[in-house]
Amino acid sequence: MKNTEFIIGILIFFASFSAKGAALGQPQRTSMVGYSIGAAHVSVDDPAGNTNQNWALQPITLVYTARFWSKRIRYWSELYYYQARLDAGLMTIGQDAKRYGMRLSFQKNLPISPKLSVWFGAGADISQAKYSTRYTVDNDGYLIKAYPYREETTFAGLINVVGEWIITRSWAIGAKLEQSIPLNGDIKESLATVTLLYKY
Repeated sequence: MKNTEFIIGILIFFASFSAKGAALGQPQRTSMVGYSIGAAHVSVDDPAGNTNQNWALQPITLVYTARFWSKRIRYWSELYYYQARLDAGLMTIGQDAKRYGMRLSFQKNLPISPKLSVWFGAGADISQAKYSTRYTVDNDGYLIKAYPYREETTFAGLINVVGEWIITRSWAIGAKLEQSIPLNGDIKESLATVTLLYKY
């Protein structure tokens, strides 16, 4: 609950900051909200042993982005949730990994055309990760050992690139590639998403 309140507080802070910038004369309609869906390539550095890697659907991501200080600079924030299943083996620990949290990046614009722009960014990720059904199996698929449930708060650095296509005055589509770099915690991901954005 404390982590959720912290994430919401950060989003409110940046939303009010961008609104203040608009009131001071920056161009209007530079804030956007959106919904993303994507795929994450997930790996876990389990303290009890090796794990497999796997792809996971990231079905729930809410996006808020706004420009500030300059037309060429913006922040990109996300609230997200996904779960991944890592298969068990003789030498690898299988588990279900569930993760929810917030990503915040600062991005700089490289205009390509009136309809297309590319944003390069870096930022940070804070999340809560839960690991359940941790176990190993033998070559025939029979249980060898079960491990206890565990949970952790994770922090990671981010690098990303977003391509953004303008559809109408109010709507755009974005495609993002992102790599997380764990600062603490045991989960690492590479991410690709598609986002529908509404400008207001």
